[in-house]
Amino acid sequence: MFIIIMLLGLIFPRIHAVYLPKPSGKYFVGQTQHVFNHTTLNDPVANGTGTQLLITIYYPSLTPLDLNNTVPYIDPINAQIWESAFGYPSGSLQSIKTWWNFQSPIINGTAGENPLPTIIFSPGGGLNCWGYSVLLSDIASHGYPVIAIDHPGEVPYLQLPYGMGGVFGYNIYYSFNSSQATAIFQYRVADMLAIIRELIPSLVKAYSAPFNLSTYIALGHSVGGAATAEAMDREQSIVAGINYDGAFFTFPDVKRPFLMMESENHTMLDNTTWTEFPGNQTGWWEVFLVKNAGHLDYSDIGLWPDLLGLNHSTTPQIGSISGLRMEKIVRIFTKALFESVLGKRKTMLQPNGMWPEVHVNGQSGDNG
Repeated sequence: MFIIIMLLGLIFPRIHAVYLPKPSGKYFVGQTQHVFNHTTLNDPVANGTGTQLLITIYYPSLTPLDLNNTVPYIDPINAQIWESAFGYPSGSLQSIKTWWNFQSPIINGTAGENPLPTIIFSPGGGLNCWGYSVLLSDIASHGYPVIAIDHPGEVPYLQLPYGMGGVFGYNIYYSFNSSQATAIFQYRVADMLAIIRELIPSLVKAYSAPFNLSTYIALGHSVGGAATAEAMDREQSIVAGINYDGAFFTFPDVKRPFLMMESENHTMLDNTTWTEFPGNQTGWWEVFLVKNAGHLDYSDIGLWPDLLGLNHSTTPQIGSISGLRMEKIVRIFTKALFESVLGKRKTMLQPNGMWPEVHVNGQSGDNG
């Protein structure tokens, strides 16, 4: 019997728990979710009209972390979908653990007010917001409330909270055509504006949450990154934005600080929208290229091989850069933009000897 058990252990290796990188700020992190009843017209992923939005809120807390009660990183259905698509061992993604608790008490403050901006995040096309947990929880640990927006029907599966079930969407490898991509971009912009103008104010009022309702910073990856620029053009309360490796659909002059971070397979050399957009800007902007990074390295997906001890070649659209190293780069330069916008640093952090992978690929003044 002992020999049989040992052989089974070799055939089916035990998967040990692994933790995401720990948030670097002074606060603990809490998480909650809310489903809004919200109408989205011309919604290609809802076959006409969308009826819901899911937000996940990461926020600072003074309540110590309870490692026995952390929020699950990924739900079982999504774990099975992504493991199967990438050829990962069964159960591997569910072995990943987080550093935050569900609905920990938020830090004290006046309802509707906060000295720090509220952060709005829009993910890459077909990607869930939980796939950016490392960056978003880290931002919250520095005192910023973070609101991440999921649009039901777009991602392969979206688990809704509080026993509400879930919504299946498009296959991981589904390729949206041009008209679908444009419609997705348009509803991503509309989602951001609805959150800022209608939905979050009502939620803050209902729960007396200390969230800044007058100042926002918008972040997004891929199509979500493109949406940040258009949302900034339409909403003056968004004081800065970041596009992580997303081709632009429109080219407004946002007139406020805008950072673009790109991978080697989405560079300005092969994406003309990344030259057209900066050429229209009258405010501060900068483009940073991260060498050896792939498109999905701007999400947690780039971390999965490192955390799980897998070869990078098993995961599509990530580069040869270490996922742990990439996470630090994105976190540090994102935080630096926040600090420069808030006047906590005189100038934006520039690539240096500490960050040899990061190169300036364009900046304000290049426009002439």
